Amino acid sequence: MITISSMSQINCPNLLSNTKVWSIYMITDLTTGGNEKQIFLKNNPTFAYAQLVLQPQTLSYGVYRIVFTMTTISTDLTKSSSQDETFIEITPSGLGVSSLKLSKPMYGGSIEITRGTNQSIPFNPYIFTYDIDNMAVISTLAFNYSCQLIDQEQSVQVGSTATTLDTCFNSSSKTLLFLRVFIIYLSKMYFFTSQKDDYTLYKSGNYATLTINAGSLKYLPNTSYEVYVSTFYMNKVYGQKVLINIVDDAPPVLFMELSISLIYYKNLVLS
Repeated sequence: MITISSMSQINCPNLLSNTKVWSIYMITDLTTGGNEKQIFLKNNPTFAYAQLVLQPQTLSYGVYRIVFTMTTISTDLTKSSSQDETFIEITPSGLGVSSLKLSKPMYGGSIEITRGTNQSIPFNPYIFTYDIDNMAVISTLAFNYSCQLIDQEQSVQVGSTATTLDTCFNSSSKTLLFLRVFIIYLSKMYFFTSQKDDYTLYKSGNYATLTINAGSLKYLPNTSYEVYVSTFYMNKVYGQKVLINIVDDAPPVLFMELSISLIYYKNLVLS
């Protein structure tokens, strides 16, 4: 919600009427500040008061000039007007990227999970990501996945920055080269599923989900795996880093829901 207030002082002892009105203009040419288009909003009673209130989803993205005009008429019918203006810019609030089912949803930034060597890890950002402005079509976004090793004691990456998922897995160089060429070639098609012992990458158009298969991430002392899930939306990159700690014994991953039923009895007296 946007609230804009105007502070004014009237020096007219014989005031007959005082009229306030707000006007909104969208600037379509940002280089010159011209080519304005007036925006008319219906059913907004604050247009006639000193404080303008705009509800969410009222204005689309862009730059606007907001003009406040006050017109006074004195008892001798003298009319005078004064104006003031301000500029606002409506920008995307952004995406809250999340790709894992967690007991408590967490969006963006970095999260840390612990899994056993025999547990699979499914990443599906299309289910858990949301647009704060509720304007993006999440199913049309293209999500990318990369992985690197992190030194737990120094919190630094091990080796060079990963550009592909294969950096985290123990595969031969020949297999890696074949897989990368295979993915680049098939990514031009409408649909493919790249599956190997380490992970499964499902892709249909821009739609791409990842599952790290059970047994593919090995326990390494003082080392964690970091998977970065990202997408490009409205000229900006949004993502989430998932730090994965692997242990030899698989910890249980439980999601519990508690349902309590209350029964009320009329005229029941407890002592």
